[in-house]
Amino acid sequence: MNCAIDNGMANTKHKEECERVFKNYDMTCPRCIELANGSPAREGWQRRYYEDKAREEKRFAHALATHDCVKSNCGSVCTAFDW
Repeated sequence: MNCAIDNGMANTKHKEECERVFKNYDMTCPRCIELANGSPAREGWQRRYYEDKAREEKRFAHALATHDCVKSNCGSVCTAFDW
C-alpha cells in the first residue's frame, strides 16, 4: 500500500491500538504502513515554535531599528520596548 499525497502530508491517522515504537512500525496500522512506504512524518510543534520565535525576533529588531525617541517623545529614559 503506497499512498501518494499531493501536499506532502498524510491525512491517515494511526489506529487506536497502534503499537508503533519509533521506527518499529505496526504493519496492521494504516498510518504506519504509509510511513514504512516513505510517507513524510507530520510537522511537529518544534519547527513552528522556532519559526514563530525567529519571526518575533525579526519584528522586534525592525521596531528597534526604526524607533525614534525624539518623534516618540521618550524623554531621558526610553521605555518604548518594555513589553
